[in-house]
Amino acid sequence: LSVNYDMIDFVACLMQGRLAETQQDRLKAYQRAIELYQRPFLQGHTEEWIVERRQDYQVGYIEALCGVANVRLAEERYEHALTLLLRAAEEDPSRQDLHRHIMSLYA
Repeated sequence: LSVNYDMIDFVACLMQGRLAETQQDRLKAYQRAIELYQRPFLQGHTEEWIVERRQDYQVGYIEALCGVANVRLAEERYEHALTLLLRAAEEDPSRQDLHRHIMSLYA
């Protein structure tokens, strides 16, 4: 019996994105991580270990969104990059760096 956990695959994709040698490999890994992140981990549960893991996965999701956005910026696909950065800022509104980046794209 084979069991597969999306979050294990999610973390693996983040690692692949971080270690990718080419922009295309980074893009592919981060896009897959974004696909795998459906919603916050065990939303509604408040056990300390779950909350910590949920926060870690959220940070990884934002990393993946920003990683793809950076590739899109390099490709001069500004609207797509903006959409991804807006999703990241929605995920964590306290990230001032994301808001500054978004404002620079509107300029």
